[in-house]
Amino acid sequence: MALARVLRAALRRLGLRSIAKPEKPLRDELLSIERLEGRVPENALLSHDLFEGLYARTALVTDIEVVDDYPASVLARARRQHRWVRGDWQILWWLFPFVPTRSGLQRNRLPLISRWKIFDNLRRSLLAPATLALLLLAWTALPGSPAVWTATLLLALAFPLYPLIVETAFGPRPQQPWRVFFRLARQDANTVVAQVVLHLTLLANEAWQRAHAIGLTLVRLAATQGRMLEWETAAASAERGRRLSGARVFVTEMIASPLTALFGLCATALARPSALPVARPCSHYGLRRRSSPTP
Repeated sequence: MALARVLRAALRRLGLRSIAKPEKPLRDELLSIERLEGRVPENALLSHDLFEGLYARTALVTDIEVVDDYPASVLARARRQHRWVRGDWQILWWLFPFVPTRSGLQRNRLPLISRWKIFDNLRRSLLAPATLALLLLAWTALPGSPAVWTATLLLALAFPLYPLIVETAFGPRPQQPWRVFFRLARQDANTVVAQVVLHLTLLANEAWQRAHAIGLTLVRLAATQGRMLEWETAAASAERGRRLSGARVFVTEMIASPLTALFGLCATALARPSALPVARPCSHYGLRRRSSPTP
């Protein structure tokens, strides 16, 4: 246990000092303005913590807790994720050797680790669409057993459980009673299982929201060049959510879940009817959203 704590502390310090995202620690706003001057075309990029931190750098802060309001509903969270994904894809150009600036194209001076951070944000935004697409392909087109494909994906979705299992295997901390240890482990397990089930339930809607945000941003970047500064604060989004509440609004904004579930069942029935016993339980989670108007 002592060795495990030392390793965790070392890895945490290593992550903070080398590859941690630099948007959370302390940043000098005046220095940020100076370092970012002229680096982005006018009216082309929203304020982005990661982008600003990569150029202006940051100071390490370890003894401050920042408390942020969590979205009050599923719809508010979906809108926030949509805004964040649009912001992440707006800095897509900074993955490439040449980037747009106020004076034209210039060589990208960001180091490889900084570009990796941008890429990692884009990768995470594609997880939900890729997972949903792989599930549909597993039921309709991929070779092998649909049950094996589905089980593999579900095991991947259950990844948050594995660190908890490993930590539980080490037993209680020094001076911690076994009764307290088992009670805390059971509470943590219940929380993680609920999160995994909720993630599976909302997978179709989350995939649609992220695909829409990505597609919208790419169209604006490559074609229209308009509405690049479109944004809505969390407070404004929450207020709009309070005004536009009710079952009709909920069903309208969550309609991607039941539609995707129905499409998956129909496609499976036509392409591989033998996979229906596997597809039906997963699709059931999406269909349930239609009859669950409570955010």
